[in-house]
Amino acid sequence: MRQRLIIAAAAAVYIAATLLSTPYKAHALEAWIEKAKSDCASMEAGITLTYSHDDTGDSENRDFFRLEIYDATKGQLLAHIEESILQEQSPFYWQTGRIDGATYQGDYRIEMWDTDDKGKKQRRIDQAFLQCSTQNTWRDKPTGITPDAVGFPPEITCYSRTPLYTTNTAPEKGAVIIEWTFGLTRTDQEWHLQTIPVKRGDSFDMQEIEVPCGTYLRIYYQPDSTKILYYMPSQYWPHDLYGTATKDFSVGPIYHTFFPLDGPLRGEKDATPTPSPEPTETEEP
Repeated sequence: MRQRLIIAAAAAVYIAATLLSTPYKAHALEAWIEKAKSDCASMEAGITLTYSHDDTGDSENRDFFRLEIYDATKGQLLAHIEESILQEQSPFYWQTGRIDGATYQGDYRIEMWDTDDKGKKQRRIDQAFLQCSTQNTWRDKPTGITPDAVGFPPEITCYSRTPLYTTNTAPEKGAVIIEWTFGLTRTDQEWHLQTIPVKRGDSFDMQEIEVPCGTYLRIYYQPDSTKILYYMPSQYWPHDLYGTATKDFSVGPIYHTFFPLDGPLRGEKDATPTPSPEPTETEEP
């Protein structure tokens, strides 16, 4: 069971679906700014955080991050939030809440940094921009990410396709978080792939997601009410994790899963038709 993360300082943003929601290919992501919205006097953001290393030097296994919001025109720091997650809490879809701060011309620059446990910035791990009057969001190409250690995280050159199907629907509003990994155990490093906000009653009906070839896929559900993370098992669980296809653009087996917490059954209108067995009539002799 996971607990809410500790917020150490305050900042600005309101969330809406935007072009930020699809991560760039060829990245192993530790933090990703999913979406952002602003009323030009404040803003709110939705950001997925993934644990990568311990910053405490003890057995707690806690990774620290820092969100910074700037006036994109003047470069002035408007607000910041320091955040952290335990390894067992990863991944976490963080919704910042309202953060006060107005910009000179309405352009915000939003940055996520990896820090140590004292708040000292180590490297920038994501950057995005928001124009408050139009709600347009974008990234520089290439985005302002500071590279990690040489050769890690790995470069991704092959993507396969995985259809996602749920036998039931979401029990409440929340987010489905999709991660990938090379390892078989829960403590092996995961990398963020995509976060999909869901409402009560939403389901997945053969929706394809792009995943790195030859890796393992892990899918989680995080309801907004408790922020507790639930693993959404594939048809291979508990015997094995779900492995992805090994050829570029090839389609792998369906990730057949379900929502926890007794999510409502799928309705007739949104379910994929499945033939039902019928008795065979035999004439009387």
